[in-house]
Parts: sequence; C-alpha cells; structure tokens
Amino acid sequence: MTDLGVVVLSCDKYRDLWPPYFESFFRAWPDCPFKIHLAANSRSFAHSAVVTLQSGADTDWSSSVRRSIEQVEQDFVLLFYDDAFLTRPVPTRRVFDHFEWLVSHRANYLRMRPLPRPDLRVDDEVGLIQPGSPYRTSLFASIWRKQVLVDLLKDGETAWDFELQGLVRADSYDGFYSTYTHVFSYLHGVEKGQWLPWTVRYLRKQGIAADTRARSVMSLAEATRYVSRLPAGYALRLVPTAMWPKVFRLKRSVVTALKHRHFFGRDRT
Repeated sequence: MTDLGVVVLSCDKYRDLWPPYFESFFRAWPDCPFKIHLAANSRSFAHSAVVTLQSGADTDWSSSVRRSIEQVEQDFVLLFYDDAFLTRPVPTRRVFDHFEWLVSHRANYLRMRPLPRPDLRVDDEVGLIQPGSPYRTSLFASIWRKQVLVDLLKDGETAWDFELQGLVRADSYDGFYSTYTHVFSYLHGVEKGQWLPWTVRYLRKQGIAADTRARSVMSLAEATRYVSRLPAGYALRLVPTAMWPKVFRLKRSVVTALKHRHFFGRDRT
C-alpha cells in the first residue's frame, strides 16, 4: 500500500491555511499510512510528517499542479484541498479497501464522494462514471493514477479550465469510478479569498486557530447570500453537511426575498 501518496493542493498565497489545515488533518487521520505531501511554490511547511513539493513560480494553476504531482514517488495520488478541513475520523480501512479495488480493477480514477452519484452500478460500493459526465475529473477526495492526471493537466489552464477542458480530454480514458457513499467528512473553509464564518466558528470550537488577520472573514449575511446564489450542487460543498437539508429551503426563501428587492434590510442592486 506504499504506492499511494496523499497530496494537499495549495500555493504560497494560501500558506496561512497550512497550520490549521494540518492540525485538523492529523486529528482526523492520526494513523494515515501514506506519505503526505503539500503542493506549494517556494515556501515550505515545517512538519516532520509532511513533504513540501515546490513547483516554483506560480505561472498558472495547471503548471504548478503538474510540477508538484510529478515529484511524487508513488504511482497513485489521493488529492485534497488546503481549505477542506476534515471534521471526523478517517476510516483508514475503507481507504485501503477502495485503493485495493482501484488497483485490482486497473482503474484510472476513483472519487470517494458521490457528488454527483456514479452513472452505472458496478457493486454495492462503487459505480462507473461515464465519459461526458459532470465532475468526472473532480480532484478533491479522489485517487488518481498519477500519469493519467499528469497527462490531463495542460499548462496555462486555471482550475476552472481543467474542470471544463480536462473533462473533455478525459473522455479518451476509461476506468473512472465513484463511491456511492462519502469516505471523508469535511468542511469547506475559504471562498472568494475569505474565510467562511461557520468554518472559523467550527475550528475555534475545536481549539484550532484560524488566522483571520491574513485573510478576512465573510459576514454571515454575506456568506449566506453568496451560497444561496450558487447552484444547489455546488452550494452543498460549501456548507456543513448538517446544513444540507436547509440549503434548499434557504434558496427558496432568498429567491422570494430578492423578488421583493430586499435582502437583509438592504435594497437589491
């Protein structure tokens, strides 16, 4: 099982997230058996269990990610984002089992969260993601055959470009799968360069310091309004899982308020 490496995708301008991120990571996954990497530019994170992958100048997202991934010794990578804070103990045995499944089926990709659900059921745990399906190349909480990921990354692209153009390029590859249940529980931390207020509140409750001097915190009103305007599927990624049932009710109430040109007591502009 040493052929799988964990990679936390980041860059130097988000280095203020590294201390709280890894504190939450090791609390949730203290027995992580895989080599842990942090993708950065020129900065390093001082932790004995974390290897920093320096990609150099931040010319563009895809180039930086590719240069980082190419430094990983393992043939498979499990990807995380630096602002997706793990909130519950990681089921290490399940991660092992899913990785074994991927290797035994000679798969290229396994997303360990059903957002969206896979297209065709393979067994009780895993389903096939067909070419052309949305989020077929989603990076977070996914295991990739490293060379396939490197081949799909095109220099000069943003993360959004990769979601769209990389999705088209991935159609030439088979062996893309997703689990039917969430393997990792997490809380999204930053949007539009600002802390989401419920994440700051959660981290502080856990005794984890969130540096609110390096980046500001959205007001609750601003964050709620921002999330309410997103497509429901994306909005679910940004709020605690316990709030998911409320998102749809929230969106309906906000739409009603906006129709009356008022929101939190201010005229809509």
